[in-house]
Amino acid sequence: MSNDWSFKVSSELKNILGRDLITNSNIAVLELVKNSYDAHASEVKISFLDNTLVISDNGKGMSEEDVINKWLFVAYSAKSDGTEDKNYRNTIKRKYAGAKGIGRLSCDRLGRFLTLTTKSNSDNHAIELYIDWNDFELNSKDEFNHIPVKHSVISSSPYFPEGTTGTVLKFTGLHDKWDATAILRLKKSLEKLINPFSGADEFKIIFDVPSEIDHDKEKIEECAQLKAMWDKLTPYKQRETINKERSIINGPLINSIAETLNLKTTRIDSTIKGNRIFTKLSDRGITIYEIEEYDKYPLLEDVSISLFYLNQQAKYNFSILMGTPPVNYGSVFLFRNGFRIMPYGEFRDDSWGLDQRVQQGYNRALGTRQILGRVDVETEDKEAFKEVSSRDGGLIKTPSYQQLLEYFNSIHRRLERYVVGVLWGEAFLRKDYFQKKEIALDIRNKLQGAEKDSDNMEHVLTNIGSKIDFLQLVKSLVNDESINLLSYNEDLANIVSDVDDTEIIQGHMIDDFRKIANKTNDAKLLQNLSDFEKQIDELRRQKVEAEKRAKEERERAIEAAKKAAEERKKRQAEEAKRKKAEEELEQKTKQNLFLQSVGSLDLDRILKFHHDIRIHSSTISNTISRILKLLHKGTLKLENLESQIERIGRANDKVMSIAQFATKANFSVAADSIEADLVEYIYQYVNDVLPEFYDDCKLNCQPNGCSKIMSFKPLEVSLIIDNLLSNAIKAHATSFDLVFHDADAKIVMTISDNGRGIDKSIPNPESVFEKGFTTTNGSGLGLYNIETYVRNQLGGSINLDKDLIETTGKFVLIISIPK
Repeated sequence: MSNDWSFKVSSELKNILGRDLITNSNIAVLELVKNSYDAHASEVKISFLDNTLVISDNGKGMSEEDVINKWLFVAYSAKSDGTEDKNYRNTIKRKYAGAKGIGRLSCDRLGRFLTLTTKSNSDNHAIELYIDWNDFELNSKDEFNHIPVKHSVISSSPYFPEGTTGTVLKFTGLHDKWDATAILRLKKSLEKLINPFSGADEFKIIFDVPSEIDHDKEKIEECAQLKAMWDKLTPYKQRETINKERSIINGPLINSIAETLNLKTTRIDSTIKGNRIFTKLSDRGITIYEIEEYDKYPLLEDVSISLFYLNQQAKYNFSILMGTPPVNYGSVFLFRNGFRIMPYGEFRDDSWGLDQRVQQGYNRALGTRQILGRVDVETEDKEAFKEVSSRDGGLIKTPSYQQLLEYFNSIHRRLERYVVGVLWGEAFLRKDYFQKKEIALDIRNKLQGAEKDSDNMEHVLTNIGSKIDFLQLVKSLVNDESINLLSYNEDLANIVSDVDDTEIIQGHMIDDFRKIANKTNDAKLLQNLSDFEKQIDELRRQKVEAEKRAKEERERAIEAAKKAAEERKKRQAEEAKRKKAEEELEQKTKQNLFLQSVGSLDLDRILKFHHDIRIHSSTISNTISRILKLLHKGTLKLENLESQIERIGRANDKVMSIAQFATKANFSVAADSIEADLVEYIYQYVNDVLPEFYDDCKLNCQPNGCSKIMSFKPLEVSLIIDNLLSNAIKAHATSFDLVFHDADAKIVMTISDNGRGIDKSIPNPESVFEKGFTTTNGSGLGLYNIETYVRNQLGGSINLDKDLIETTGKFVLIISIPK
């Protein structure tokens, strides 16, 4: 009797390799679709019928022996050991998408009950299996291989899509709710399942959801109507239309990756064939460079990489084409033998390490938000690129995978070098391409402004900064002994196409251009350089001649300017003489209300002034006597005293005014009133008379062309001005300004000074016009008399400028009188 022991397998294995391993329903369906592909099916149909999920294909099906020895043999893979239809597979030239032998347990993730129906060409009947996955969960001590699986043979031929053989998987007791949103999410996931350029695109996936047929018809009709008027739709409406079209559930799956690869943008394509790596970089349909190098990755045989940089315009075009922003679609997908490996390229997945590099780098880099693309691996080696069992964890880190990552990084860096340098101008300043930083910054700003919204590269081909940077890129390729530069864009590398650029770029850039032209023995570049040097020589000759002509022109210009200055000086002198004569004439004809000397005063006027002073002095004397008499009798009342003092003040003001007026005026004050220009009278009184009595205050009156012909009493007007000036002096003003200006049907006179201004504590500033109001020891009658005169004699109004009072406390009066 043998003493050897053996393992036993618990029924819990079903959970470990099934529902616990594959936690996503979409990945479970994906695994089963891959099985259909490996079974040589050309079509697989996914149907959702009354809480039932059916996945059927027209593959080669399974015989009874296949079911027993392969499908029910967990973790065994005939694909892996090479015994699975070797001759047939050589005929159709398909590589297997799966190889672990556990994908069938995806069935456990989808539903409790599974009915498997299959038929092969070797049998004249079909086989059905009936599995209740709960049978494997009753007791974990039950051995996995001792739990029976019901089966039967059916003579009637079941339906297979477009074929007589195949397999049908029917799931009931579904674990997930498959509504329209969930089905659409599955469909979009499967759209990115297959590489359209691998040959696997002949494999069709059909969705059959009867409950959505009517909705789909409505969407189809609506989209057809919108597309008929496509050019009139807004970009938002166009994107919405594409979105609606892609939300149609029933029908064949459209491979969305094929459409993204047709974008007109910046791209790099690289392929490993034999022991060579061929790489081509192009930009919006124009070849930038092509290189060939020895294969540095011996474990990689049939691998290709295509990466696309999306600027703002390309992202916009993508959104219109796909109905979703590129960042939501994905980034760089990985395909093995034509089928996607998850999670590479998924939204927010960083399996390639691009975003981590963006976050850690000092210079600008391309992350998953800026690029799309695919990496294709074709291999027969089941161990080289092996998925982890969880199916959404990527590849096992084998030596082959490490070389794939290195290869990917090298191609990504080549694209990044071009985008960051040539399209973004990152090195314009950092590497001192230009003689001045201001020029470099300006050229880079122009480049970046045009690049983000452009779907062509005209702005790149004409930007001297981009040309210099590309020349440096070509220089690095030429100097690398391991690289054979097959071709490069000579227009983009030609920094001598515009001789004006030589004035702003560093001189050694021309030397770099010469070295590259010589090293590549490029006849076109050498000819460009020769033409350029001839142009430079011609420009130098022209520059010498131009400088000589410019010197002669400067000398002639100086002489002409000298003559013109003399003529101008002569004309100015004549003009000044003419103006002086006109002003003297105008002064003579103008009415002069006040003379500049007292020499012309006649005896009659002096006697009249003397008489008036005696009258007013007598009034003052009599009023004072009356006050004293009442005071002695004890009958003096306050209201009588106020009126008597007011009378004395008026008489005294008249005496003072006569004293000033009589000194300078030649106007007869004997008359009650005169018919004259009031503005001119005030102007001459303020500017010509008062300065002799107030030498400590600067007086200024500006008529500004205003005129008011009217009848007025000169003495009363003088009293008004005297009162205003007296108030200014009391407020310690050193300047007094009176300015006239027109305002519609009025003449406005603004009186201001630079004194202390009005006290901000006065609650109502307008009260200064009230009789008896004073903040000094005065009578409080000055402004009251002025307001009364303006209102009664001039028919105008007087106000304070309240805004200035509130903000500065300055005292500013505004008097308005009708024209």
